[in-house]
Amino acid sequence: MLKVDEQSLQCSAAPSVYIRNIKISEASIRQLKTKNITDDNTRKPTKVQNAIDGTIDYKQPPMKIKENNSTSGLRVQIDLSIVAVKSAADKALNWVDNEQARNSLLVRVVQSTNKELSSKLVSAEGARFFDQNNTGVFQGYNKFIDYEIKQISLSSQQNQKSKVTQQNNSLTKNKILNLIESLEFDIPMKPEHLNYFVLCQVGESPKASPLLAHSPIIVEKVIEGSQLVEKTFRFVNADDGAVWAGAVHDHPTLGWMQGAFHSDVPHKSLIRQTIDNTKVSYMPDISKLDDVQIDISSKTDDNRINYFSNLYITRDRFGNAIFAFNFDHLNFMINNSKFGGLFVNSTPELVRSLIASSPIVDLSIKRERVRVHRGDNRLESAADIVTDFNIQQDPETIISSYDISGRLKVNTKYSFNGSQSYLNTRQVYSGDEIPPDFSPSATISEVSLGNLSGFRMFTGKDFSASSTTDGLYQYSISLQVRDGTSQLLRNRLNEYRLSIRDVEEYLSRASFSKNYDQKTNKFTDTFISSELNTTLGRGWFVAIMKYIEVLDLLTNIKEKDKLALTSALYSLVNPVIATPDSIIEFLNILNSLENKLTKILSKDSVRHAEEKSSIATGGNYPTFEVSSVFSDIFDSNIVKNSGVDYLGVQSNAGIVNMTRSSFISRLDTEYNRIDGAKYTASEMRTRFSFLTPENIAGLYSNKTKGSDMAPAFIELGGERINLLSQNIDSLDYVSVTAVIQNILLENSGGSRFIGASKEVLSVLNDTGKGSDEERVRKIKALQQRAAKILGLSPQSNSTNPNKSDSDISSEGYIGASNKFTSDSVELEPVSVRLEGDEPEDATSLINRVLHILNLEAGSPSRDGSGLQRPISFNLTKENNFIGKNIIPSNQRDGLNNTQRSVNDFLTNRLPHQQKLLTLRKARLYNDAAANASSDDDTGADGFMYNFGMLRRIEYLSGFNGGSIKSEIWRKLTLRNLSSIGGTIFCRIRKYNETKLNIGDYGLLDQLPVYNEYFFITGEQVTATQQRQFEQQEVYDKLLRLVSITAYTREEIQYLVTQLPQPPTNAFKKMAGVGVKAPARDGDGAPMKSNGDATTSVVASRSTGVSRGPSVGPISGAGSKGGSY
Repeated sequence: MLKVDEQSLQCSAAPSVYIRNIKISEASIRQLKTKNITDDNTRKPTKVQNAIDGTIDYKQPPMKIKENNSTSGLRVQIDLSIVAVKSAADKALNWVDNEQARNSLLVRVVQSTNKELSSKLVSAEGARFFDQNNTGVFQGYNKFIDYEIKQISLSSQQNQKSKVTQQNNSLTKNKILNLIESLEFDIPMKPEHLNYFVLCQVGESPKASPLLAHSPIIVEKVIEGSQLVEKTFRFVNADDGAVWAGAVHDHPTLGWMQGAFHSDVPHKSLIRQTIDNTKVSYMPDISKLDDVQIDISSKTDDNRINYFSNLYITRDRFGNAIFAFNFDHLNFMINNSKFGGLFVNSTPELVRSLIASSPIVDLSIKRERVRVHRGDNRLESAADIVTDFNIQQDPETIISSYDISGRLKVNTKYSFNGSQSYLNTRQVYSGDEIPPDFSPSATISEVSLGNLSGFRMFTGKDFSASSTTDGLYQYSISLQVRDGTSQLLRNRLNEYRLSIRDVEEYLSRASFSKNYDQKTNKFTDTFISSELNTTLGRGWFVAIMKYIEVLDLLTNIKEKDKLALTSALYSLVNPVIATPDSIIEFLNILNSLENKLTKILSKDSVRHAEEKSSIATGGNYPTFEVSSVFSDIFDSNIVKNSGVDYLGVQSNAGIVNMTRSSFISRLDTEYNRIDGAKYTASEMRTRFSFLTPENIAGLYSNKTKGSDMAPAFIELGGERINLLSQNIDSLDYVSVTAVIQNILLENSGGSRFIGASKEVLSVLNDTGKGSDEERVRKIKALQQRAAKILGLSPQSNSTNPNKSDSDISSEGYIGASNKFTSDSVELEPVSVRLEGDEPEDATSLINRVLHILNLEAGSPSRDGSGLQRPISFNLTKENNFIGKNIIPSNQRDGLNNTQRSVNDFLTNRLPHQQKLLTLRKARLYNDAAANASSDDDTGADGFMYNFGMLRRIEYLSGFNGGSIKSEIWRKLTLRNLSSIGGTIFCRIRKYNETKLNIGDYGLLDQLPVYNEYFFITGEQVTATQQRQFEQQEVYDKLLRLVSITAYTREEIQYLVTQLPQPPTNAFKKMAGVGVKAPARDGDGAPMKSNGDATTSVVASRSTGVSRGPSVGPISGAGSKGGSY
């Protein structure tokens, strides 16, 4: 309901005039040519009065017109409202009711398409035009190009009252009368700038007085920088929330206030509220849509295109094969569907709908035993050649499934617990009952990745891989896809036709005489309220949605163009500004697109009848088949229940899932174990002068947090050791290393892993129990056992001074084909030089040899004796890693470049775990066993597990050029994890950073890694957060437009995009406050005044600021003070 401060409507001797709405449409504008293109003092526009309605135009001087010469431009229709207040208490006639009062009233509208001119029109130079009719401001500008002036005389209107609407003002119960007038401008171009200036003035020019009396000048900025101005604003009184529709000023301390300038007359504080601009509508040339070429046929038919990614295969602790792969469903349909063009450049929501319409009707995973041998490929270079193990045996189908509602149905295959179980299997889909005495043999399901659109990821587990005959196995995929795009188009067409019918009913309602006033060219308030209050149920709202949906389906329309078109179509049906003619225009637009879609489907029906015999399966749906053999090989020979577990979680079906919170918690457990009392930044600057402030900041930064991870568990023969436990000590790490070395040496030279003895594994039973003599004795015995296998004598060479220098070699003791894992790196022979002049006891010698066994063969971090070059993360030592490795390896041209490179390494490449270790004041490994083995953390066995085995966490971010075989893996950090929505696919990748002793421990690489791939799932999305519509942005835009329209429709004419300019009386500019309605003579005409009537109405003071009502999509900026 309207609530307006009537003082703002009666703030001058002339009636206030406002812009109700502006309709802009692209049109072909006839060009007029003249030799005179700019104003001078001798050439002015000529006024011509329309004999019928009194409209006065400024016509151009005589000019030559070239026939049929037109250009693409804009046609602008402006609806104006000239306002009067009708009070039941005041019986005096207002200007609307009295013809004599209208005799001298003119409404003037200035159009400016020149930004510089618009600036002048709100300056003192422009004021001379509005206040005195001095046209000097227009000199040097092109008439009808830079500006145009039109006037409407209110003196001789025919049927004047028929064009007046009434509104009830809830603030005073008075009637607000609105005389509706319209003007039209043609602009022979698409301007970068467009402003309108509107006022009502008394008389054509000042005569006996220095100034023309006029209303506040309404300034409407419509286009700026070739874009529609999207925001508008209004002012409301701070005390009662009533709209203030007059001039305003911004007081330095009190904020926005009534009146064009500050004065002694009491005036209130205001609140400025920003609102989306619904006054201006822009209609592009819809006829251009008829010329849009629609090609939705298949784009290619290249069978060489890869539609399947690599197989991401890993294993769990039981030796089961866990796998995942991507299927490029989008490109498969683009290249194979009869309407493949539908899938090109579509929104993610539309792609999901299209893919759901073309489901997978069968997906089968097969497994085949193979053998791998070295041979020459087509390029005559050495390569692994994969051949069938048994040519007579077909690949075995381990699991299959199909789509339901656009998603693969979860399926688990069960096998009977008994002999020849593979002959007795059951497929059990999600929700079905599990048969008794059966165990799962394989699973398959789908995972939706939030950052990959058009690609579908499937994951599964092959339980039977752990129990199959030892060997090498290869997996393959075959699937069938049904093309349902034709039926989807038919369904969309039927829905679209229903929307057209709804709009036809809207037109029928709108054409009733009780709903539409032909004289004002407006709908009645009752009809408007009815349509806006039931918007979502009205067909015209849905029809806009359906039109955009179909247009998006058939063309490559951009998102910004969809939103612009939504606004344009809304202006055709918005009951506040629409007319029956504009609704008919919308119907024509709808019918044009319907004809195009009908034509496409008619051609398809003919083609379908011709091709029916060649369809792969029956019915109306062609089916396409595609298959692929994955190159990745799974080795079932690898030992079970022995390996490295980084995540510490297991999965019953497919790739492991971790929530974001559990992933972060897992990392925090690791960080907290390392964290301790740290140097402050000030202490770092004082103690370590070789570090710059940027280096120190890099050590404290969190930019690599989440990028690296150390093992959580080591499992050996079923015994799991928690490497992140707070109770673990250095002796625990030593015992684990001793067991691994013994297992490796005991199984050397064979083709199959034969396991570890109970004697060896028994050492692990004391893990976490601290140090005692018995435990130390067991570990030492295990080390001597390893030395014996290597052929090392337990005697010290110092007991035989006559023995010459000699080599003790492990060659022959470590087989070249060690089968801890089938793809293990061959251990190089270990040779330790025993120098005669360096006596060394047996224990020291054994430790040296066993330490060398831990290292990667050929590692650049080894010194001449085969040992690892010592570095330290203790910055007080000379061999600290920054001074010894980082600074020398980052030397660049110039000191500044070197410092930037070093800082980049410390900030963005140094793992967070090692940053924490560097900042510690005390040793991390500070128990008796650690101190006995080394005076530095890097010399303890714990360093090897907690830092040397760090692996990089990466996530699949996409594919190069959209090629599914060309993966893009990016380093994960907690920073980018928070910015990636939905579920992401990650991997744990081994990498070598010898400057930090990462990846140097080849012995541990012989252990298989569990769950090298995993998912990080997003938080569960609630129903209110999910996108409800295929065109969600369009829906949101449309709903917002309707909401704003419903809220502001009574006050829409009082919304502005620039501050109004002050009104005037015959002698001076007026503030526009404290003005009494002009006194009237006996005939009702305003009495002439020689002064400024500004004192008769006194506004009450407010003791403070109160905000107006906050309803709808409006933001308010509060005033700084109360009334003045």
